[in-house]
Amino acid sequence: MKVAFLPYFPKNPYQRELAKALGRAGLSVALPEDRPSPLELFRRERFDVLHLHWLHDLVLAGARRRRTAKKASRFLGELLLLKALGTKLVWTIHNIVEHERRDPEAELLIYRVLTRALDTIIVHCDRAAEEVARQYRLSARQKIRIIRHGHYRDAYESTWTRAQARDRLGYSPSDLVFLHFGQLRPYKEVPRLVEAFGRLSRKDVRLLLVGSSPKGERLVLPKDDRIRAIETFVPDEDVAMYLRAADIAVLPFARVLTSGSLVLAMSFGLPVIAPRIGCLPETIPPEGGLFYEDGELASAMAKILDADRSAMGERNRVAALAVSFEDMAQETLAAYS
Repeated sequence: MKVAFLPYFPKNPYQRELAKALGRAGLSVALPEDRPSPLELFRRERFDVLHLHWLHDLVLAGARRRRTAKKASRFLGELLLLKALGTKLVWTIHNIVEHERRDPEAELLIYRVLTRALDTIIVHCDRAAEEVARQYRLSARQKIRIIRHGHYRDAYESTWTRAQARDRLGYSPSDLVFLHFGQLRPYKEVPRLVEAFGRLSRKDVRLLLVGSSPKGERLVLPKDDRIRAIETFVPDEDVAMYLRAADIAVLPFARVLTSGSLVLAMSFGLPVIAPRIGCLPETIPPEGGLFYEDGELASAMAKILDADRSAMGERNRVAALAVSFEDMAQETLAAYS
């Protein structure tokens, strides 16, 4: 069996690890980096299954709805033709609509039509299945499969020790480091995190912001030498360094469905502060961190400083390592069949 991912992001660890695991399971996996149309990709690869992922750039054309309608219609038409040729259509839904929400109404309408043509929909938690069925107006959930997210413990070089990582980053052993790791996109509410951190009076706390902005915008930070931003793409060999140096992962999302950043933090045994939205409550085990309500982020950050963070982190590590990408690949293979 041959499967093709569309679109494929070579720097995305989720797709990379899933493709490798599917390959080890005996599948041939086509990973086009040039964003071809479905038919163009089929002419090149002659796949049996088209596995769709983040679709917004393939169906949206900015604020121009006429162009979006044309683009989406062509995309859907090609999918229907592939389906008529016997190709199975599978979509892993990572978000209900794109994070930047350029045109959420149009995007929802497109996906409500598109999901009718699919053979299988994959999501990563029960809440996601409920949201997909509700938002896309699916009367039946038979085509929705819940496949838990695999851990990232084996995806990155992990020879870094805590002492080595802290020495490289200039932190002392006694510093308490809050880490926000991943692309610094608007929906992640980084300014809100910075403001909440500023309310902490302790001198031994640190805030480390690591990741690039998709549009190259720079963060505007207060004059607080406890805050450090490393605004760049992080190569794989350095990912574990930041996780090892941290004490706590903070995910100040305004909205989210599935979070790879959360799974990454849990994979490295970090306690987590997060809102109670999307898949986060199902992913974080009991007492694996603190959930906060709107306006309570600073309180949660202060409270976790007095918690048993080591026990929290260990619960998260055990929960994350319970699901591997090999496990995901086997369930995904069943979804293809």
